[in-house]
Amino acid sequence: MTQKNELMVLEESVQEAQQVVKDATASANLAQMALAHETIQQVQNQLQTIVPSTPQAQQMLEQAQQDVQQAFQQLQMEQQQLLQAQQLVQTKQHELLQAQQQVRQEQEDVELAQQMLQQAQDNASSFNE
Repeated sequence: MTQKNELMVLEESVQEAQQVVKDATASANLAQMALAHETIQQVQNQLQTIVPSTPQAQQMLEQAQQDVQQAFQQLQMEQQQLLQAQQLVQTKQHELLQAQQQVRQEQEDVELAQQMLQQAQDNASSFNE
């Protein structure tokens, strides 16, 4: 495999990796999490309007409030993890872009070297004639 072909394969690999990153980003949906957040808040608001009539009802209400609070905390943790993952994705995208630019520069360097070699060969063959 020539160096030019290797560079082309590298560039294609970088592009493929960028597409995978875009697909991964699209599958993680902050909008769905925001909707879940809103729903949890609505449930919390509904629970606050309940006035228990017995000690058992009071316990059930408190347990329900704790369960909803745990769900809310779980959602917040998942949102934080998603944001961290998205930051990592952005960092990797930046690294991929830098690698792609480096591949292009190396490709240009190879092409320039090939042109210089061809020129030198042309000069040598015209000198030998």
